[in-house]
Amino acid sequence: MRLAVTHPNMLWLLVLVPPLLWLAWRAPRPAQRGRKLAAMALRGLLMSALVLALAGLHVRLPVDDTAVVFLIDLSDSVPPAQQEAAVTFVRRALQARGEHDVAGIVVFGKNALVERTVGALQDVPGIESIPVRTRTDIAEALQVGLTLFPAEYQKRFVLLSDGQANEGDWRALLPIVQAYAIPIDVVALQGGIQGPEVALKRLDVPATAREGERLDVRVVLASNTNGAVRVHLLRENQVWATREVTLTPGETTLTFEVPASQTGFLRLQAVLEPQNSDTFPQNNRAEAFTIVEGPPRVLVVARSTEEAAPLVAALQAANMLVDQIPPSALPTSATTLAGYQSVVLVNVPAPDVSTAAQEALATFVRDTGGGLVMIGGPQSFGAGLWSDTPVEAALPVEMRVRAREQEPNIALVLAVDKSGSMGQCHCEDPNDTNAMRQRALAGIPKVDIAKAAVLQAAAALGDFDYIGVVAFDSEARWVLEPQRFPGRAALEEQIGTLIAEGSTNIFAGLKAAETELAGVPAKVRHIILVTDGWSRAGDYQALAAALREEGITLSVVAAGNGSAVEELSQLAAQGGGRFYPAPNVGDIPQIFLKETIRVYGRYIVEEPFRPVVASPSPVLRGLRLQWPVLLGYNGTTRKPAAVAPLLTPQGDPLLAHWRYGLGRAAAWTSDFTGRWAQALIQDEEGAALMRQIVAWTFPPPQSTALQASILPEGSGVRISVVAERELAAQPGETRLRLVAPDGAVRDMVIPPVAPDTFETFLELDQPGAYLATIIRTDEDGTPLEQSQAGFVIPYSPEYQLTVQDETTLRTLALETGGRLPVEAEQVWAAPGQRAVRVRDLWPFLLVLSALLLVPDIAVRRLDVRREGLTAWRAWWQERIQQWRVEPALAAERSTERQHLFEAKTRARRPYAPPPSPPTSPPSAPSSHTTKTAPPAPSAEEDMDAIARLKQAKKRRRG
Repeated sequence: MRLAVTHPNMLWLLVLVPPLLWLAWRAPRPAQRGRKLAAMALRGLLMSALVLALAGLHVRLPVDDTAVVFLIDLSDSVPPAQQEAAVTFVRRALQARGEHDVAGIVVFGKNALVERTVGALQDVPGIESIPVRTRTDIAEALQVGLTLFPAEYQKRFVLLSDGQANEGDWRALLPIVQAYAIPIDVVALQGGIQGPEVALKRLDVPATAREGERLDVRVVLASNTNGAVRVHLLRENQVWATREVTLTPGETTLTFEVPASQTGFLRLQAVLEPQNSDTFPQNNRAEAFTIVEGPPRVLVVARSTEEAAPLVAALQAANMLVDQIPPSALPTSATTLAGYQSVVLVNVPAPDVSTAAQEALATFVRDTGGGLVMIGGPQSFGAGLWSDTPVEAALPVEMRVRAREQEPNIALVLAVDKSGSMGQCHCEDPNDTNAMRQRALAGIPKVDIAKAAVLQAAAALGDFDYIGVVAFDSEARWVLEPQRFPGRAALEEQIGTLIAEGSTNIFAGLKAAETELAGVPAKVRHIILVTDGWSRAGDYQALAAALREEGITLSVVAAGNGSAVEELSQLAAQGGGRFYPAPNVGDIPQIFLKETIRVYGRYIVEEPFRPVVASPSPVLRGLRLQWPVLLGYNGTTRKPAAVAPLLTPQGDPLLAHWRYGLGRAAAWTSDFTGRWAQALIQDEEGAALMRQIVAWTFPPPQSTALQASILPEGSGVRISVVAERELAAQPGETRLRLVAPDGAVRDMVIPPVAPDTFETFLELDQPGAYLATIIRTDEDGTPLEQSQAGFVIPYSPEYQLTVQDETTLRTLALETGGRLPVEAEQVWAAPGQRAVRVRDLWPFLLVLSALLLVPDIAVRRLDVRREGLTAWRAWWQERIQQWRVEPALAAERSTERQHLFEAKTRARRPYAPPPSPPTSPPSAPSSHTTKTAPPAPSAEEDMDAIARLKQAKKRRRG
């Protein structure tokens, strides 16, 4: 036991005690010497107690009680039976716990969780916390355990694990454990895979290859049992080869030959398919990649070979390797597209390309630095329904045509049938066999599909165009009267009120549309009618004649096979429009959009023109300035950040290009076939123009100014980038754009760790091949240099065919003074640390100071001389005498009060003189004695009573 203080600096206040006592001794007030000495002693003791309380005086007592933290490994490398054995060990140890010993439990895998805080733990019914089991991090378990130990106990760790530490750095934490002298006792669990297991250990391919080489791909298998397996080798997610092999315990190596026929990033996968039981499926897949060097490779997407033939010939003449595929075969993975320098869409409509492929194409340009070119045609750009798609976002032009003059171009009224039959699901139509077979939009009423069609049609309109929506059943009602386009949100809110009910009166709806459109000042006025029935009421011939006279056209969409096809098609012919039968009602939104684009007229402009050179561009370098006549183009609008070096005479972009993310995209709004560009195809400069457009979109060559190093570290990678000094000295950022195996993209800044070095660590849980692009940008975010690299994250080491790691466990025990093995009863032995229990004394010192304050004041303020003591003694004797006679005085006072009360009562009575004696003759004396009243008290007697009362009061007061 020893005394100590928490705040030693406060002890300097003790220096002030002697001066203060000296000043008190020299005070001018006279006092006895003994009294002064007593006051000085009390005051010195009081002040010393206060100073020691401020200093935090406490006593340190040695303790032998032990706090044990059990660290239980619950990762996948520890079999369930061994995990239960670990819990059983903890239960046995708790039964041997001393009365004052405490325990806590931490469970861990890739992370560590506190199962039980340190306390008087009696039993462990079961483990409730579930850590991430894919890896083992002993370092985090030790770190969490250190925070649980109470200060007033001896401390000990008990580690129950197989020692397969594949996450974190437990060696870096070992000096901290040693500094606290905490021993780590170890209970070794039987780790590794206990049941039958086959695993794909690794996939080996060369890091680089030349195009046309045959790659030797080695697949290494591991097994702990005999059994047959099937191995599939995939090339860009397509099965390239399959083999069946019978495995024996140990390793087996298979070799495949794969042609390096595609330049760029080539990804390979091996998949193991066991024929018998298998413990972990996580180790049945492995990935690798290689960089194939060679001529640039271009992917041409076209609906027919003939349509793309002139472009393919022009590219091949420049030694470009060209692959041609239909739109439906466009890859849905950006890493697959990374094998190409650029992708060219030749007159491809958007519905022919899946949404996943469109998103992959945008990712390919934005995040991997690839190129994209769209070639025009009747099914391209806005006419190909590319509005509001990921591909439109990547292109330098917008699909909507913005009118340069602020006057309406088109007035469009959509006449929508909202009769009761439109409330049925289109799949309920017994005649709609195609819809019943596809079930594409099962459960959606036809009127809701008509609402979606209205929104699709509105997407093609400009801000100065007119739109109106009239709904009809037995009569017509305007949902949105013809007006300038109010925006999609307002339009959607208005048409949301449509409810299918009532009968069908087509004539009423068309008549209302004709009446309103007659007064709208638009160049083109058009009605689109959608209905699933027919009504004969009304003079349709007269209505059609009125429409023709006012220059209004009418197109009809027949919803479902139940429609009156003959009557509706005749009505469309009379109205000067087109008839669209829609057996599958789900096609109506696209029909509306196509019809609006057709009527709008500016999405496809077919008229002879010569291109106009608007600005210089590297795409036009070396080409002449006089161009042949073209016969048509797709109407588009240049985006603000794009460059349009070639325009049409109307000012629409003919050639536009820009940077999109890391990549480049270009748009040629005319075609490259005999329809619009026959003269350009026959001209030698035409092929050169197409080659330069496509080549401009190629990613720049691999930069030597940025050298990237990617090293695996635990469950992630550490990426280090070294830049040339001139490049690193420029203001800007070094960024990383990472494409994961599932196509997800991460974009981040790599922080500097030195003037020309940048480094970051990425936690990556998804195994597979990753494509990393490193970019050095300027202050505005414009890329200055970029380079690409790939790496593979294998599956977790938890699923490898490994055994218990005795080396790790033995090192942890020996380096910290622990035991391997240890019995359950031994864990409570005190490790011999210098553990103490602290007891604070300052509360007692504060109480002592308060108690000393009263005698201190009494000694200084009270007179304790002989005269004073005599006076105090006399006062106390008088008080005691008074207490003794108090009962007699109380009785006397009661009698006196009664007399006083009677006196007061008599004093309040009015005075009455005594009655005169009656006058009567004297009579003879009687022999009887007559009783008379006693005489009343006299005034003198009353005064005596008052005097006695006053004397009693005086005695009482005395």
